[in-house]
This record gives sequence, C-alpha cells and structure tokens, in this order.
Amino acid sequence: MRFILVLLAMLLSTVTHAEPSLQAQAAQLKQEVVELNREIYELEESLLFPADTQLVVYVAMDSDAPFELDGVELTVDETPVTSYLYSDRELQALKQGGIQRLYMGNVAAGPHTIVAVFNGRGQGNRYMRKAARLRIDKGADAKYIELRVRSSGRSAAVPDFVVRDMK
Repeated sequence: MRFILVLLAMLLSTVTHAEPSLQAQAAQLKQEVVELNREIYELEESLLFPADTQLVVYVAMDSDAPFELDGVELTVDETPVTSYLYSDRELQALKQGGIQRLYMGNVAAGPHTIVAVFNGRGQGNRYMRKAARLRIDKGADAKYIELRVRSSGRSAAVPDFVVRDMK
C-alpha cells in the first residue's frame, strides 16, 4: 500500500512538472505559427503583385481641407478597379494624417491613365463629385500613386483634388 502511495505521489509530481513545459512548448509553437503566417503573407504578396507590374494607390487628406470625403472611385485605363466608402472614423483618421492603401494591383509597363473620382460634401454641406486624372509611364519598378484632398490656395471653400506619382 505504501509503495502504491509513493508511486502515485511521484506520478502526480511528474504531471505538475510537465505542465509548464507543455505551456512553454505551446507558446513557442504559437510564435512559430505567427512567424510562418507572416512569411506566407509576404510570399503571397510578392507572387500576386510582383514589383515589375505593381501599382499601389494611397488616399490622404489634409486636416484643413474643406471637404467631407464620402468615397473614392478609381479607374485605371478606363477600367473601374475599386471604390471605397469612408466611415466617420476612417475620415477622422485621414484628417489626422492617416494614409489608406486604396488599391494594389498589376499593370503592364508602359503608359496608363489613372482617374480618381472624389465624392463628398464641401462647404455648406453641398454635395461635390470631382475627378482628378494622372497619366503615368509604368517602368520596371513598382509605381506608387497618391490621391490627396487638400485646401486650395485659391479659395478656402473649394478643395483641390490631386493625383500624383510618389516616385
């Protein structure tokens, strides 16, 4: 009987010592899964959007721009590629200096036309829909484009809508 109690006590102490090592192994495995997931994401991005065909478009907004952005529509070579409607929270983030990646896609090398249509409300809560256009020449490297709403130097009531190559 005494032997069985000693054996049972040894078995229980082994189980309690094994528990922290299992937790450490689980934490290590979790970290490895996170790292592998990141590597897979980077590999997927490089395969889906190789640098030689990559076109990335960002949206930004000056904090003092007299415009409440509702949405943006983007076309590349007269083909609609994306549109986005902004929540109040996202609009606040843009006005505080945030930048949003609106689009990432592939285009061949050569000339392209990008048109961004900005929809929103200007001074006096008046609805505005303005388009801005940019002709680019896509080379062998990735091309980065910025769509920006900013205050106009001409009038405090009318914003400027800019599409520019970020080079």
